[in-house]
Amino acid sequence: MRLQMTRNSTCPSSPTPLTSSQSDAIEAMELCIKAIRAWIIIGTRQQLSKVDIEKLSVGDVSVAPVAVARNLGTWFDTNLSLVTHITKTCKAAFYHLHNIRRIRKFLTVESTKVLVHAFIMGRIDYCNSLLHGLPTTHINKLQRVQNAAARLIC
Repeated sequence: MRLQMTRNSTCPSSPTPLTSSQSDAIEAMELCIKAIRAWIIIGTRQQLSKVDIEKLSVGDVSVAPVAVARNLGTWFDTNLSLVTHITKTCKAAFYHLHNIRRIRKFLTVESTKVLVHAFIMGRIDYCNSLLHGLPTTHINKLQRVQNAAARLIC
């Protein structure tokens, strides 16, 4: 069995065979974990305001922090409030509702339902489990999209 660790000042610089003593291996792993913990910054808004990191260097690569990041179609902000995700979802949904409304007179009720379900409800339902426990003010924005979609169909 081999133990591979990342290049770090407290970790071995190359893969090394597991020593005969498990306590040596555990100690080496704990040293690496201590070094990695220094990279992870998690906290409340007040705690994060005390930290000022312009960039993080990992090997030859520099990583700069961003306020908002997209992962698998969901927008995450620094406080995980999902406000950006809700805003962008509502914006895209109202854009599609506007376009469907423009051609509504040429569509049957059934085809309108299919379009609304495909373009609007799919966006709202995607990753909706992440929205559990958010304040009602944020959820109401998505409810307004659903209400507008229902009015368009009827």
